[in-house]
Amino acid sequence: MEPQVDIKNITSYVDGEITSLEESLRIKNLIETSAEFKFEYEVQSGVKSLLQERFSSGCASFELRENILKSLRAEVNAIEQSKKPVVKKTNILENIIGFFTHPVPALAALAGIFFIFIYFFTFGTPERSFIFDREHGEYNMVERARENFSKILSGELKPQFTEVNPQQIKNFFKTSGVKYETVIPECKYWKILGSVVSDCKGEKLAHTVYTSPKGEVMYLFQVDEKYFTKYKTLDVSEDLMHALNSEKYLKFSENGTCIFMWKHTGKIFTLISNGNSETIETDFLAQLI
Repeated sequence: MEPQVDIKNITSYVDGEITSLEESLRIKNLIETSAEFKFEYEVQSGVKSLLQERFSSGCASFELRENILKSLRAEVNAIEQSKKPVVKKTNILENIIGFFTHPVPALAALAGIFFIFIYFFTFGTPERSFIFDREHGEYNMVERARENFSKILSGELKPQFTEVNPQQIKNFFKTSGVKYETVIPECKYWKILGSVVSDCKGEKLAHTVYTSPKGEVMYLFQVDEKYFTKYKTLDVSEDLMHALNSEKYLKFSENGTCIFMWKHTGKIFTLISNGNSETIETDFLAQLI
């Protein structure tokens, strides 16, 4: 295998996507025995760490990540090719310049600078850092949640079960064919209006509808993670799944509604409402996450 291919495979190694034990050990050995591969591993790990720790609502696409890495490699190559002697550092500016003449310790700072510029010029505010309207398709969870919420507001989709006791709702889901454990939170502001069981590729899925004293509607769609990974009943984009794996929850506003999405205890939740997003966060999400 060509060295460049091995370098690209380090991205998959850092992300834990190498499923073959033999291939994983081979890449690990390359990292431990080759300065080139070791440096590439440190670059990849540094970028991944910065993306996860510094930006709570952001999710960088594969293309963005590759652009960051290309910029880092170009910067490091330029530094390594320079034969100029190191200037004695006598002030803060010179200390900063001196810091960047050493590739390995400069890694995190370089990645941070590149990502900050790209982040703000590409994605804008934190709430819009992940664009939910990129989610489309017949079996996409976000798209299905949008359609169901629209049908609820128009009266086209009505609750099949109107009991408000959480345990009775759980029993309804179970007897209706939902195979996974469900969560039915109660709160002061939002009251349970009813529940619905839908069918997708032969699997039964759980939905709960809430209402507020002002007549606002909140719709909660919950599915076991296996329906994405094992059964392929539903799907979301790769970027969205990465964000769900790294963030507490995602939030997006569009056309007078707010969308929340999160992953918790082996289940993926999508919530849509025409109510106040802050009320949802403080009075509802606090119980679930």
